[in-house]
Amino acid sequence: GVVMTDGTIEDQTRVVLDAITDTLKLADCHLSDVVKAMVWLRDRSDFPGFDSVYAEYFPKDPPARSAVISELLVDVRVEIEVVAYHPANEMGHLHLLYHLLRQRIWNICSCWMEFKKIW
Repeated sequence: GVVMTDGTIEDQTRVVLDAITDTLKLADCHLSDVVKAMVWLRDRSDFPGFDSVYAEYFPKDPPARSAVISELLVDVRVEIEVVAYHPANEMGHLHLLYHLLRQRIWNICSCWMEFKKIW
């Protein structure tokens, strides 16, 4: 994919969260399954714009979140990594979905999924 290096922090945050949403769907998960988010911002002044868009995607009971200011390796304003928990199949077993997705505003980005079944 093409790296999005232009646009406002709001634009870039929407692109990242939309990509996260699409990737979670591949694992039959939703944003409501996200239990932890780690956010890297290029500039402290971007936090209010980021936070307002983030609140649109997580309007109720947002996941635990950490945010830091970092000089990112690619010229983008925001990077987000999430961990999602997706419970229960039809047999009542719990499935733990450990889904780390790191988005650097690529249309398709690297992601790691490890499924563990708990009996």
